[in-house]
Amino acid sequence: MVMVAVAAEIVVVAAVVATNDKQRGFKMKKPILVSSNENKLKEFSRFGLDLDIEKGRDLKEVMADPLGVIVYKALEAGPDRVVEDTTLIIDGTPIVDIKWRLKELLSLPADKQPVIQWVVILGYNTGTEIRAFYGTVMCKLSGLTPESEVSKDAFGFDPYLCPMDERHSFYELEKLGLKDKFSPRKLAAEAFMANHYGFSIEADKIKPWTGAYQNENG
Repeated sequence: MVMVAVAAEIVVVAAVVATNDKQRGFKMKKPILVSSNENKLKEFSRFGLDLDIEKGRDLKEVMADPLGVIVYKALEAGPDRVVEDTTLIIDGTPIVDIKWRLKELLSLPADKQPVIQWVVILGYNTGTEIRAFYGTVMCKLSGLTPESEVSKDAFGFDPYLCPMDERHSFYELEKLGLKDKFSPRKLAAEAFMANHYGFSIEADKIKPWTGAYQNENG
């Protein structure tokens, strides 16, 4: 893939790399957010994003680095579409299929507390290029195990992760009305609204994907 060489560094530099098309007189069309996840759509609706919504389309996710995942997901979504992908970077290693390996993470011994970065990437297909917008928050495990009972209204990593230096999990923060203060999804949305992206690639330079997809055998 043409983007692999920079993928390892892009999460780090995304916080300081900002490109603003307003300075070049660029005007974006109203984008369309594509997601089959009602909980994510609920969160995006309160971030102030000026987006149309395309519900229900479940896009395939390639087995690649985080940047590769979002680039191919945005490419499949089509022009003027915005997609989201979530990755946990655990002790420096991105785990793009973490939702299928969550039990493995929660089974770590109590004395093996990993360093966790929760990274949300929004990918925007402008029609001519793919742009990636980042939100990153440092986290720790909440202490739940695979056997812990989790509320039915919790979703994703929320019950299992706490923001660093916080005692409440993201699920508990949601109930307190405080989750958005710590949310990597909101940070990515704010980067998108400011048109500050950490990476871009011309769509016609992306090679067709010939590798595996996440959870192919699941």
